[in-house]
Amino acid sequence: MLISILYLIFATLYIAGLFKSERDTIAFNPRKAIFQSDFWLEMNSGKPRTWLQKYPFAPLSDGWHLCDAGMLCTFYLMIGTLFILITKINFLWIFPFILGCFIIFGAFFNLNYDE
Repeated sequence: MLISILYLIFATLYIAGLFKSERDTIAFNPRKAIFQSDFWLEMNSGKPRTWLQKYPFAPLSDGWHLCDAGMLCTFYLMIGTLFILITKINFLWIFPFILGCFIIFGAFFNLNYDE
């Protein structure tokens, strides 16, 4: 069990690191980004967005936000899986857990984000 938990932690940190590195590449050196499409490199170029585009579907607005959401999702997945392993509840609870984490994090972020 300890080996499985350590593997989960290191695999999660590796995947989160991949998302973070691509996010920084998009922001600071876009010529080296994995994808060279308009969607991937757009970075919300001042276009007005609807409420749906700005809040629940923000990860789909550009590559930077998608990588940010991917990094957060890997952390939530790790925390939820560890919680499930410790409490021995049904693994299907991982999906509401991840969704709940996104909602709570998003609410706290938007309460403190100056726009």
